[in-house]
Amino acid sequence: MRKIVLFVEGQSELIFIREFLLKWFSYQIDIECRNLLTDERFDKADYDFTNSSASLHAQIINVGMDGSVLRRILKREKHFYNLGYESIIGVRDMYSEDYRKKSKDYIVDSSLNERFRQGTYLSILKNAEQPERIKFCFAIMELETWLIGIPSLWDSFDASFKNENNKYFINPESIFHPAVFVGQLFQSQNSNYSKKRGEIESIVGKISREDYIELNESQRCLSFCELVNYVQN
Repeated sequence: MRKIVLFVEGQSELIFIREFLLKWFSYQIDIECRNLLTDERFDKADYDFTNSSASLHAQIINVGMDGSVLRRILKREKHFYNLGYESIIGVRDMYSEDYRKKSKDYIVDSSLNERFRQGTYLSILKNAEQPERIKFCFAIMELETWLIGIPSLWDSFDASFKNENNKYFINPESIFHPAVFVGQLFQSQNSNYSKKRGEIESIVGKISREDYIELNESQRCLSFCELVNYVQN
């Protein structure tokens, strides 16, 4: 059985990644979900999916904050290799407080994105025991970008708002703070979006395998395509 582990920055990412993997691999996958909210406390989370006949096993670990993803990968890298995991994948938002401080005019800056990527890559190269087995995916700019890139999720939403903001649906990775944009979408329906567990579960529950395939093939969100490449390989 092939084994991979994904470190993610929060509960929303854990829920999204779990549902994506289940549908992408047509439920022919075995999944464990864990919380690692401190360096030492490693707890079982909800959402395990047991499939003893699957050829792929994935463990998804929520570390609780974006800045902890790489640090906890490096601290537990050897542990997972000893357990037979072939690769480690880090997933976090590019958007962060640090990014806001460095951004000019609060816009998506491709050169700044590359600086963050290179910083992470060099840290892995310098500090990891086997850097070639660690992959790191930044969602540009947040997990919500990938949601915005799935047209079927927004079919019933306010048409005038969608028309006014069509450029963002065409190019979701141009949105500086996608979570705010998703909040505005929900406000147009007299509803709220606050990233609560039930809200995320409701949204991802509406995404089909075909939606994920279309998002990948459309290349509207290249950071999602990067994630697909890592889990497939």
